[in-house]
Parts: sequence; structure tokens; C-alpha cells
Amino acid sequence: MVNLLLVVSLLLTLVGASLLWLTDLPLGVPGEWTWDRIAYEVFPLGGWFLAAVAGAAYLGFVRFGASRIESTSRLKQAGWLTLLVAAGWCWIWGIQSTIPGIHGTSKQPFVIYYPRFSGYFWQARYEVSDTAEFLRDYEELLAEQDYLHIGTHPPGLTLGYRLLHGLCESVPALTAAANATIPPRIEESLAILNQSAVASGHPLTPADTATLWLATVLTLLAAAGCVVPLFALLRRWLPPRDAWKWSALWPLVPALAIFSPKSDLLYPLFALSAAWLWLTGWERGSFVRPFVGGFVAVAGMTLSLAVLPACAILGVETVLLSVRDIREGKRSDVIRQWIRAGLAVIAGVLLPIILFAALADVNLIRVWLWNLSNHALFYDHNVRTYAAWLAVNPLEMAFAVGLPLTTLAVAGLVRSVHRPLASTAHIAAISGAGMWGLLWLSGKNMGEAARLWIVLMPWVLIAAASWTATGNDSENADRTWHHDRLWWGIAILQVVAAIATVTRVDGFHFAEMLGP
Repeated sequence: MVNLLLVVSLLLTLVGASLLWLTDLPLGVPGEWTWDRIAYEVFPLGGWFLAAVAGAAYLGFVRFGASRIESTSRLKQAGWLTLLVAAGWCWIWGIQSTIPGIHGTSKQPFVIYYPRFSGYFWQARYEVSDTAEFLRDYEELLAEQDYLHIGTHPPGLTLGYRLLHGLCESVPALTAAANATIPPRIEESLAILNQSAVASGHPLTPADTATLWLATVLTLLAAAGCVVPLFALLRRWLPPRDAWKWSALWPLVPALAIFSPKSDLLYPLFALSAAWLWLTGWERGSFVRPFVGGFVAVAGMTLSLAVLPACAILGVETVLLSVRDIREGKRSDVIRQWIRAGLAVIAGVLLPIILFAALADVNLIRVWLWNLSNHALFYDHNVRTYAAWLAVNPLEMAFAVGLPLTTLAVAGLVRSVHRPLASTAHIAAISGAGMWGLLWLSGKNMGEAARLWIVLMPWVLIAAASWTATGNDSENADRTWHHDRLWWGIAILQVVAAIATVTRVDGFHFAEMLGP
């Protein structure tokens, strides 16, 4: 079975790379939404080579860490995970640095600064003069906004940029230190950006450049940091060594580099952290973890309601865990868990909502309803063909995650469906796939699924890892050898898929921005 999975993954990776590089097939639905290809005069062999070296170095580090994390203390384990976050950050940054021009690392300040890409920095810097007034009047602002970025998001992103900029203004040493670490390519972008800013009457200050750079660093850090809660979630059924290796594949997901530094990269960290806190709290009968998990989930939803489907996954998973436990004769335990953890998570959810209302005069529930209402207007203004996107979205998701990981995730899901309650791994895989399936069939995201579904992509990796928890080899040593071989094959192919996708797909339509 391992050989078959590797052969299928290899063939799909080659087919996917060929479609991206050797054809002009539209990346989306023509006339509705398509992603652009990055144009090259010749194949970027030099960039591919450098990216391959970076990928080899990353996998080498993962292999080195895997041999040590099994027998270390929790403190040392935390140290290794910190190093893995740093290595993941370097990979996400490094693969972008192999792309020339604005499509590489040079894009970062442009994406954050210009309103056409999101508008949160611009709003925080030039449209909000009083934070308290901004929050107090946020519902009125939503009533005036449309179906695009600002109108469909809570105030958290704008508030975050405002706080970061205020910190840079009030702590000159931080601003100086941040500006001193800006790489040359980012400095060039900031210089170009400043020319436009001066012309518009908003010249960039040292605090502005520091904020733009720190926001980039922190966004990529949040993306890479997902390996920590992923590791913790996978530890529910995998030994430390295997949980380390599979969680380490997360930074290799192409969408992270393609859409850096969009705020979509922030949401998985909130979703996964809430998932770990809730699920482990549920399983251990804890009150504190579900409480904190609820708080973290709402914190994520002050940035975007994209975190909400991830919370729904947790609901499905908890119900399935309860059914399994009841079948095993643990009905009374399940009732106690629901009461204890349920009260805790409700308290954790209500606390930030009450704090926002009391301290900032913001009714988060009404804000979220406004966001949903504004989002519903999108399809009144943009033509979308349901049947076309029903076919395209899974393909777009597969390329965005990486075809090797997607292949193994499908295999893991197939195994899980045969015996859905046989293990925690099965339940996790089915819960994630079920919630994604409902979102897919709902037609809520017809276009840009590669970006909008980043928050759900960790569950594809979880489904892939679930395959290794359902092997039926009789000998443990033999099973370990096959699973190691599978991991190496998928990991190497995932690096290849990431290089082929990240160096080819333009996630921001820069050609339109730079065109005549």
C-alpha cells in the first residue's frame, strides 16, 4: 500500500507541475475568478535549485530533530518545537526569496500597505484617529461598508495594526531595531512604496516601515507556529517522533508562501490552538483548557469569522468522541464531560464578548451578524456559477495544500470511513472532511478557495497523518519502517510540489497592478 501511495503521489505531483508550467489552463473559472501565473522568459532553474537546497536543509533538520524528540523532557521538547517554528519560518521566507521581482519577498510591504489587498493597515494608519471612537462606532461603519474586506471582518485586524504602530511610535528603540533588520529587497520595496506615499500626502515614517516589517515577520511566525498545536493534536494518537515529523510538513503547504503576508495566515494558529485546548481538555476532564479554548476561539473571531468553521469541526469531533465513549459503556463519564467542559467553554466564549462590550462598547455578536450580512451581498455583485466552482474548488484546494499531502489525506479518509469510530485518528479525519464538505457544497466560497480555506488546511494534514495510525501491519518494526519510508516520500514530493506551485502562482494579481 505504501508503494502504491508513493507512486500515485509522484504521478499526481508530476501532472500538477506540468499543468502549471506547460499549459495555459486557467487557474479558476474564466470570466469569474482565476489566479495568474508568474511569467518567466525561461524556466527559473537557478531559483528551483536554491529552493531545493532550502527544502533539503529543512527536511534534514526535521529528520535530525525526530531522532531526539522522542526521549527528551517536556522542556527540551518545547525547545525543539521552537526550533521547528524557526525552521518553518525560514522555509516560508526562503522559498519566496527564490522568486525574482515583486512576486517574491519584495511583495510583503505592498500587500500590507495597499487597500486593494485588504485595507487594514491603511484604515488603522490613516482613517482611525481615535481607537475608542473607532470601536464604539464600528457597527455604523459596517452599515456603510460593502461586501469586501472591511465590511466582512470584525475590528481585530485594524485594531492589531493600530496597536503595533502605536507601539513602534512609543518605543523608538523597537522601531530602530526593527528597521535595522529589514532585508535589502524589503528596503527597496519600501523605497518604491514611499514614492507613492509621498505623492498621496502620506510619506512613510520610521514607525510605518517598522510596522510593515514587523507585521510581515509576525504573520509568517504565526503561520510557522502552527506546528506546535499540530504536534500537540497529533500526539493524541501518535508517538512524539511521528507527531513531530507530520506536523513539520505544515510549512511546506504552498498556500502559506503564495499568500504571505495576508491575514489568512494568522487564522490557523487560533483554530488549532482552540482545537488543542478544547479536545485535550475534554479528554482529560479539565475545566481550564476548554475555558481558555473558548477565549482563544473568540479572539480569532475578532479577526475573522473564518475561524468559525474550524470551531464547527471541533463540535463534530466531540459528538463523535461522545458516541464512541457511550458505545464503550461510558455514558456517565460523557455526561460529566459535557457539563464540565461545556460550562467552561461557554464561560470562555462569553468573557471576551462581555469585555469587548464593557471596555470598548462593541457588541461582537451584532458585528458578526453584520459581517455575515455584508458577505452575503458579494454574490449579488459578482457572477459565480455554482456547478463550475463545485468542480474547481477541490482541485484548487489540492494544489494549495500540495498534491502529495492531499493524496495521503484522501487515503487516510477512506480508511477512516470504513471504521469511523475505531480510533481518535479516524474521528479527527472524518470531522475535518465532513465540515469542509458542507462548506464546499454550500457554495459560500466560489472563488479564492486556495486562500480562504487556509484555516481548514491543517485538517488535511491531520487526515494524512491519520493514515499512519490505521496501518494493519502485524509487526511493529516493519510498520515503523514502512511509515518512515512513506513520510520521506511524501515529504520530498511535497517540497517538489511547493516549489512548482509557489514559483508559478501569483496570489495577488500583480500583473494588473503593474500593468499600463
